[in-house]
Amino acid sequence: MTIDYTLKRNSRTRQVKLSMSQRGLTLIVPVRFNEKYIASILEKHKPWIEEQYAIYANKVSKDCLPKKITLAALNEIWEIQYIKTNRKSIQLFKREHYELVLMGDISNQTKCRKILLSWLREQAQIYLVLWLNEMSRKTQLKFNEVCIRSQQTRFGSCSYKKNISLNDRLLFLPKELVSYVILHELCHTKHLNHSASFWELLATWDPDYREHRRALLKSHSFMPIWI
Repeated sequence: MTIDYTLKRNSRTRQVKLSMSQRGLTLIVPVRFNEKYIASILEKHKPWIEEQYAIYANKVSKDCLPKKITLAALNEIWEIQYIKTNRKSIQLFKREHYELVLMGDISNQTKCRKILLSWLREQAQIYLVLWLNEMSRKTQLKFNEVCIRSQQTRFGSCSYKKNISLNDRLLFLPKELVSYVILHELCHTKHLNHSASFWELLATWDPDYREHRRALLKSHSFMPIWI
């Protein structure tokens, strides 16, 4: 990639500093810095630069509302239509053939996003709970309670009271990864650790758990930017 940057010379600077903002990359260098070294510096810091560009692109993109929502776990693709009216509120309507309509003051993108996230939570409350109950019956691994949350770092957890928490963002993952997460938490009802016994039990119900575990490390690739 071609890296654009702004060069600033500073009399107080003794070494090259890189900073990133919404305006782009800035190199702050000493007054007598030789610009022939810039190419090697950019190459050395290329991973960090690309990461920062992705972060700021993500922040900008989050302001854009989705035109469709793909729930891979349910094999569903929902088309989203936005209709502006004079109403100050925003209402969500569900139509046939997987279509959602947001009607009202759709210029309020923050509120639109909250409504879509609320709808996502409702879908998760229905389908993930059904999924968990089905897996529990199949494996005879009993749990106490279940709650659906919107977490940024964890897809599931199980407490010592056998209460299971599942992330509504699981709906964006492929089915096999959702099954892995659910089975993982159900196995914690027997072994509240990651001991050899735990992995042995998990392997009984998910022989490919190692593959699924590795795939889950790249779960960010399945997540839409707008969430």
